[in-house]
Amino acid sequence: FFSSRRRHTRLQGDWSSDVCSSDLNQPPQGAEIHFGFDASGNMVIVRNLTPCPPTESRSIASNRVTIFLAGDSTGYSNGVNQRGWGDELGLHFDPHHVRVANHARPGRSTRSFRNEGLWQRLLAEVRANDIVLIQFGHNDADPLDQGRCRGVLPGIGEQTQSVRFPDGREELVHTFGWYLQRYIEETRRVHARPILLSPTPRNRWHGDHLIRQPNDHGTWAALTAKACDVPFIDATQLIADQYMALGQQRVANLFCCAEDDVHTSLEGARLNAACIANALIDASLLNGAISRRI
Repeated sequence: FFSSRRRHTRLQGDWSSDVCSSDLNQPPQGAEIHFGFDASGNMVIVRNLTPCPPTESRSIASNRVTIFLAGDSTGYSNGVNQRGWGDELGLHFDPHHVRVANHARPGRSTRSFRNEGLWQRLLAEVRANDIVLIQFGHNDADPLDQGRCRGVLPGIGEQTQSVRFPDGREELVHTFGWYLQRYIEETRRVHARPILLSPTPRNRWHGDHLIRQPNDHGTWAALTAKACDVPFIDATQLIADQYMALGQQRVANLFCCAEDDVHTSLEGARLNAACIANALIDASLLNGAISRRI
């Protein structure tokens, strides 16, 4: 947090907190449990993630960077107890220097996000030097021409398949990597910086071990990032490592309900956002325009 007074208070057990408070003995009453990083970059459980009010004399920097997110429901808050990490990302940055614009929408794939005009709407707001985070995969394996017609072809190559809809429309469907490459090219065209991410992991366990199933879409995102020379954040593994550290019982509370192994609660969204924010900071992907907020 940003404040004229900054302190570290050790709470019971391994619970750490960095809060803005005049009370040097107890955390604020009713504070929620959230996640962040300590001064050494280690994940910690923290309380009271509400930022302190900014100093009156501070003004928004003229070179403030906007971080855009193109993605699905894992980044978007949709439902009573469902919270996406994209809505929590801004807690980790100084708002005078960084703005977060969350354009993720539930149920979208690389194909449908584009076909429905959501990508064009995002791109119209992007300015030079902004950052565009691109994270898909949970919906891209769906059927090409049934249901929501959002599936794509596997891989990163130039393969295509023509599909015809009941109303007579035809569409040429491409591979997962092809759609990512279009997003990269068009982001660069407006002199902004694209960053690819692998999908968030599912809450699936075998005994005490999180099941780390092969993630084809994460692999294809990594390969596309390498081929196009853009940064890649392996959100799947970063978050899975934290799940293993916390254990199955505590991770259960990070998801919106017992029947849902994909969508997170508020606490889960904040853990995911902390992992991604830390990756951005550690890789110096924001050119020093931000400060870590814990």
